[in-house]
Order: sequence, then C-alpha cells, then structure tokens
Amino acid sequence: MKYRIFRSIYILFTTCTILLNSTSSHAASKEYALKAAFIEKFPRFISWPHNNSTQEPDTVFNICVIGKNPFNGMLDKVASISTIKNNPVLVKQITVIDKISRCQILFIATTTNDRLRKILAQTKGQPILTISDTTGYAQHGVLINFYPRKNSIGFEINKRASEQSRLSISSRLLKLSRIVESSGDKP
Repeated sequence: MKYRIFRSIYILFTTCTILLNSTSSHAASKEYALKAAFIEKFPRFISWPHNNSTQEPDTVFNICVIGKNPFNGMLDKVASISTIKNNPVLVKQITVIDKISRCQILFIATTTNDRLRKILAQTKGQPILTISDTTGYAQHGVLINFYPRKNSIGFEINKRASEQSRLSISSRLLKLSRIVESSGDKP
C-alpha cells in the first residue's frame, strides 16, 4: 500500500515536472518567435545610410547572432520567407568579433556579457542595428533591447547610440519604445 502511494506521488511529481518544463520551454519558444518577428519588422522603421550595402539591389541583408543563439531556428524561419529593404535575408552565427562589420543587424546574446565592451567598440559609429534582450544592455550602448512587460514584450531604444550609428529610427518606432540614455558605466 505504501509503495503504491509513493509510486503514485512519484509519477504525479514527474508528470508535473515534465509539464512545467515543457510549458516553460513552450513559453520561451513563443517569446523568441515574437522577438524574431520584431527583428524582421524593425528595419521597416529604420533607414541605413545611403552608401550602405542595404541600398544595393541583390545584396544579402545579414542578421547576425553573437553568443549562444536563443532563437532555436525561429529567426532562420522568419528570414527564409522575408526580404528586408528588398534584399534576401541571411542569418549568420558570429563567433569572431572582427566579422561583425558584415552585419546589418546584430543580436547580442546574454552569453556575451564578458565581451560586450569589445562588441560595442566594434559596432560604435557603424550602421549596425544592435539588438539584445539583456537587462542593462541598452544603457551600455545596444540600440534596441527587449524587456518583459506584463503579458508581452516591450523594447527600449538608446537614441544617442542610434544617432552615433548613423541609423535613422522612425518616430513611429520611437513612440512605441521606452527611450533610455547611455550610462557612464562600463559593461
């Protein structure tokens, strides 16, 4: 009798753990699907300088990810059915900071925290839209940073960093965002 009760509790506990883990991974999956959609839509509200390759026809628009890719293939799916600035989209995994200059959009994963200063030094003054979802990254100079907001996702924009990058962000996108200032702190 005790064995059956213990076994029933064990099975219930194991089932709940599996359900909770699948639910949280499903929620994370939904979250990154939404972030991938945002990343694909942001360029519609951003202008790159005219001498940038995004203006040339038949040029590939590169969305790069540095650090551990949290999108689980969702960014690739969005890119495969999209064009940005009338160009085909390619998602690249970047491991070497020197290759960042080939990106029009750079998603900076949380796992790059120890290299953030070097990454931002490489992108500073360059027409590269830097995006992250790590608390405090916008204050350090990332242009757009996602943050949790009630039952959805919000984003903040570092307007000064965007001006330094020579990217022009539409007032419509700015109105939807929370504007942050750069901090004097180093990452």
